[in-house]
Amino acid sequence: MITPVVRLLLHFGITYPVFAELLKRVYVQVADRELTLPDREQTASRLALLTGIHRQDIRRLREITSAGGETPIEKASSAAALSPRLLMTWTQNPRFRDPAGAPRLLHRSASQGSPSFEELVEGLSKDIRPRAVLDEWLRLGLVEITGEGLLELKAREFVPKGSLPAKTELMANIISDHVSAAVHNVRSDAAPFFDRRVRVEGLTPEALLQLRAMVKERGMAFLQELNAAAAKLTEGEAEGPTHRMSIGLFEYEEREQTNEAQSRNH
Repeated sequence: MITPVVRLLLHFGITYPVFAELLKRVYVQVADRELTLPDREQTASRLALLTGIHRQDIRRLREITSAGGETPIEKASSAAALSPRLLMTWTQNPRFRDPAGAPRLLHRSASQGSPSFEELVEGLSKDIRPRAVLDEWLRLGLVEITGEGLLELKAREFVPKGSLPAKTELMANIISDHVSAAVHNVRSDAAPFFDRRVRVEGLTPEALLQLRAMVKERGMAFLQELNAAAAKLTEGEAEGPTHRMSIGLFEYEEREQTNEAQSRNH
């Protein structure tokens, strides 16, 4: 379950210490909300026993939650959080702008000339190596290397393509419901939620295209049918308790590993 999440975190520069801090907060929130005792105060000592997190950290995290503070990821000194500040400095600080007001071409390091990308990064963070930031920016296409070996800024703001906030919100909602259903089925003796899939191996590219077309056509038709039925069932005012229901359908494909690759991974 964790591997795809770590792949996403690494893609956006979210390091292990940042994720670990966020995970601490979630541990405390869930234990604080769901593992209470009747007529008993939920103390930091009990939360420490339940979560394995030090009481001092628990007090700090509960204060952040009660104050509605930023999440650790939002204020972390990671490359992802640093990039917008670097871009702003490069485009707004007179030292990194040419006489016409455009971002200067920068040397890679101070030893090559000034101003430099190294100077830019170290002026905002001593924890992240300039080379690591540069490699990531080259990968994202934020900068390019000119024929003279200088760095040219190619983006004026750090906005990943494809409306990242909308994508991550949609992903979080779908994954949260799917994992919640799976967790219910594992830990509860109550009637399980429907959670099934079809797994097929040994497909050719042509077979993949046919199956993908079938999923798109019939899957969308099925979801539209469910949506129409739900609309009729929710007409008028509801009586009694209200519930929320989430129904999904997904597809995923990847190239099969050879026996040699599998043995290396093992």
